[in-house]
Formats: sequence, structure tokens, C-alpha cells
Amino acid sequence: MKKSLCCMRRMTKLLSAVLLTVPISFVAASTDVPVSIHAVNYSDQEFEYTVHDPKDKSNNGGGESIGRFGAGGTMCCYSLPKKWRPEMKVKIDFNVYHPRLPDGSLPKTTSSTLADIPQYSQPQELWVVRDVEGKMTIVISNFEPDHPKWSGKVKGWPIPSLAYRRERIDIMIGTARSNLEAVQNLYSGMKKTPNETAKKLWKFSEEYDQKEIIGYKGYYDKKYQQFLIEDLSKSLIDARLTLKHLEEERP
Repeated sequence: MKKSLCCMRRMTKLLSAVLLTVPISFVAASTDVPVSIHAVNYSDQEFEYTVHDPKDKSNNGGGESIGRFGAGGTMCCYSLPKKWRPEMKVKIDFNVYHPRLPDGSLPKTTSSTLADIPQYSQPQELWVVRDVEGKMTIVISNFEPDHPKWSGKVKGWPIPSLAYRRERIDIMIGTARSNLEAVQNLYSGMKKTPNETAKKLWKFSEEYDQKEIIGYKGYYDKKYQQFLIEDLSKSLIDARLTLKHLEEERP
């Protein structure tokens, strides 16, 4: 019995010693909850961000690029205390990208801000929000911006501006026009110089789409050339319709 009690005392002392050597930060961390990170951009400027706990450098996340009038995916992770405290803040480091220069470079501005963590009853997902004017704030919510329970000041997903929508569709119109011009040139080539044009298309199919030339003797095969004329004629109609549709849809 005495031997047993002696062993129990030694085990108790050993356990106490182990607990005393556990870092205080580890004990504190056990009261934190890891949450996912999201971002939503109501502005006309693309940005990328990271979030940091000003009091704990190991608590950080993010790193995603968020397009103009867009939103990001789900990033991992940021730790929030189970109990909210009034002084809680998040440091947001972010780069804002400006219009591309004529030389192709993409200038950016690097900034950081301390944002308040709004009051919560329990930890929820952390949202980095950039408003129309470029101000960065934090929203704590398990709901998305278009949900009735979303707690952010701005409700709903970003709505692209008229200028932005015109810019995007103008890019698509430009691509459609280039595609139409390319098909027109090929169709015209098959009418004026069939052997030369068919040879180029045959070589392309040999490299990228051999199924297109199965059953034909070569680029000089009249059946192959007739197939190209008919196929390009259909592509010409589709390309014209696509361009017409985009031009009509331009806001």
C-alpha cells in the first residue's frame, strides 16, 4: 500500500512538471476556433490580401487575388477567440492593382490597415470586404452577402458598373471580330487558292486534331477540300451570329 502511494505521488509530481512546461500560448490557443477566410470586392480595382493577428504573427491567412466587382473562394485559416473582446483587430495587408500600362506591366499599390473585428456571440467565418470607395473592413459571418442574415453594411454580391460591363463585353466583341475575320480569310482562301489553304489546315490537323483528316488521302484530296469549304461556311455563319449577339447585348 505504501509503495503504491509513493508511486502515485511520483506520478502526480511528474504530471505537474509536464503541465508547467506547456507554453502559455498553447493553453490560450485551446480557447481559439479556426475559421475560414473569404473576401468580397465591391470596388473597380483588383486586389490581393493577407490577414494577420497583430498580437500573434503565427495567426494569419489569405493570399488570394480578388477581381473587380468579384469575390474569392475559401481560404484557411484564421483563429478567433470563443469570446469576443472589444479591442480585437485584424491587420490587412493588401496590394491594389491599377490599369495595365502600354508596356504590358501591371502597376500596384501596397498598403495595410488595422480593421476592427465586429462583435460576435460565437466565432464565425472571417470576411475581408473592400467597399466601393476602397475601404477595407472585416465581417464575421457564416452567411454569404446575399443572405438575409449577412451582417455586413453592404448587402448582396457586387454589382459591376456600366463601364466595367461595357469594357468586358468589348473585349469579347473584339475577340469575336478577330475570329470572324480569320474564318472569312480561310473561306476566301479555299475559294481562291484551295491547295495552299488546304495544305495549311491539313498540317494543323496533323498536329492538333488528326480525327479531322481520317479517310482523306491528303490536302489535295478534292473530298477533303469540299469538306473544308462546307465546314468553313458553317463556321462563318456561327461567327457572324456570335458577333451580332454580342453587339446587341452590349449595355
